[in-house]
Amino acid sequence: MTDFLTKDFKQANPKFLSFLQKPIWSKLKAVQNKQVYNVNWNVGGPIGANRIIDDLFKYLVKMS
Repeated sequence: MTDFLTKDFKQANPKFLSFLQKPIWSKLKAVQNKQVYNVNWNVGGPIGANRIIDDLFKYLVKMS
């Protein structure tokens, strides 16, 4: 999601993703199992909400 942050936002919030450097991050089961995914959240409104749900669905739901 950081790919879509504006330069101004990144400059104003330099520690925005600092939680990734915390020791607890590497202890999360999803991180250990490589189940952390980059999703595009740079959308708004009801159509954007549906895009987010669709994006998460493809990662979280196993089709048989």
